[in-house]
Amino acid sequence: MIKKIQLVLVILFFSMTLSHASEPQECSEQESFLPNLDWVATAETFSLPLSHSTVSLPDQAYAVIGEDAREFYSLFDTNCDAVEAVMAITHPTTSSCLVFESFNEGGYISIDDWYGLDTEQLLVEMNKVLEKDNVERRKNNFPELFLTRWVHEPVFDVSTHTVYLAVEQMADESDAQPHICTIALRLSRSGYERITWVVTDNQCIPLIGELPMLLKTHSFDEGYRYSDYVPGDKKANQDLVTSLAELTMATK
Repeated sequence: MIKKIQLVLVILFFSMTLSHASEPQECSEQESFLPNLDWVATAETFSLPLSHSTVSLPDQAYAVIGEDAREFYSLFDTNCDAVEAVMAITHPTTSSCLVFESFNEGGYISIDDWYGLDTEQLLVEMNKVLEKDNVERRKNNFPELFLTRWVHEPVFDVSTHTVYLAVEQMADESDAQPHICTIALRLSRSGYERITWVVTDNQCIPLIGELPMLLKTHSFDEGYRYSDYVPGDKKANQDLVTSLAELTMATK
């Protein structure tokens, strides 16, 4: 019972701060809705059928998967079709955090242009993508979002075919508590898994510590890994760097 109460408090904290909920009725609705989802307990391993992969929960973590995950994610954004799992984690180095996993099947992405990355221009392009999504957010009464700075510039792990980056995200210019979004794009044979680690504590370890540890528990099934690509497979329209802003930011 205590763990369940802690879980609800963590999730409510995020649902209110990320969506800027202000009405007491909204909070009450969320409080009654969230515990009714099918939460998976700590140390469970489960399959993600959209991406043909598996992931294990770390300590002090709970997760919802499938339809429950998409229903939960709808609290924060307008498009949740690709969402596979949502994890709520409490951790001693951070106040709390949420992890969103989603799979995007757009084809095999070439990494040939990686060394042409311009990080300053990438941040500009990421904000342009966010602005497109902000049009839909305004229509649906979600807060507009924009990025202010790199917390950790993008790096590419060749051994796991994964891009890591961390950015500071704010809901408006007066936002007193920006969020740190650490994003991993793990490439597969047919697309990529996007894993977004969101924390509110500005003393978080955004990249080197926590997210790679979580990624070690995630793996694509045999036949669906990036290295399983064979000539003739569907390819994405653009290479990695060319499409990176869209891959990290777009919700559609």
